[in-house]
Amino acid sequence: MALFSLPLLAQQVQQSRIQMHNGDVLTGQILNQTDSSVTLQPGYSAAIVLKRSDIQHIQPVKLAQHDNTARQTVQQATAQSAWSLEFDVSASNRYGKQDASLFNLVSSAEYRQGSWRSALDLNYDYELKEQAPKTHQYKISPAIDYYLQQRLFWRLTGDYQYNYLAADYKNIDLSTGPGYAVLQQQQLQLDLTLMAGLKRASFRDTEPLRSVLADTSLSYHFVAMEWDFKYRLSQWPLEIYSEGNLLKLLNQPLSYLHFNYELLSNTGLRYRLSDRVRLSWTYEYNLTDLEAFLPRQQSVSFDIKDLRQKLSIGASF
Repeated sequence: MALFSLPLLAQQVQQSRIQMHNGDVLTGQILNQTDSSVTLQPGYSAAIVLKRSDIQHIQPVKLAQHDNTARQTVQQATAQSAWSLEFDVSASNRYGKQDASLFNLVSSAEYRQGSWRSALDLNYDYELKEQAPKTHQYKISPAIDYYLQQRLFWRLTGDYQYNYLAADYKNIDLSTGPGYAVLQQQQLQLDLTLMAGLKRASFRDTEPLRSVLADTSLSYHFVAMEWDFKYRLSQWPLEIYSEGNLLKLLNQPLSYLHFNYELLSNTGLRYRLSDRVRLSWTYEYNLTDLEAFLPRQQSVSFDIKDLRQKLSIGASF
């Protein structure tokens, strides 16, 4: 009986679960390991060679033949790791010469499957100043990435922004372009993306705007450089992050008003209270550079700046 059980023990293959830096999860038998590479034999294809620098971590998984329970456990763990969800909430009141109240909600969901990565970002801002609304807007940003190689991906994204108070109350952006993971380490990550797209701005049909705009909607072609940077300190539960984009318009629908470029950036620190909960300090800096051409006068340049600091509490899953 013992001799009969030896072949069954030999059939119990030691499986390993490999988490890649780009979010891919591979499961199979490790055939060979060196300082620079890992050779993996998945159950669905021929053996593949992975670079050590592209691997985040390796986890052994015992998966016996005909053991459906173990297979389901591995599949559930893989499905859970493919999803990620983050949200941050910030609320504050200030009393003094000018009373102000602020509420901000930021949420981000991401799903990775094979060579695909999809994301959905939500941002809501509401601000009162002297009991009068100063900011009331929301933004929805879906995106899809397809990895052509381990670090090279192609991105398709859209932005829908609605502002209840501004003259340009609705903005819709559609853009696409290549991205590259310049840094892809466990503690240090940097993604750069070069985008090209179309922006459509809708204006309120009011008397001041009706006299200067022939149409309540304007379309702009643009190119943009986006960045996403994260640095996790090894000895402290701190993370430094920066994200944003620099946008340059390629056409000017209005002859008397030129939008040269736009910079949107968020930089800050995250302090992890636990594996799930964190405190965040964020410094937002937005800059719009435009130029007005008045009849029989020299052009006038404007730099519209918006600076904001906020402290928020959030969670990740």
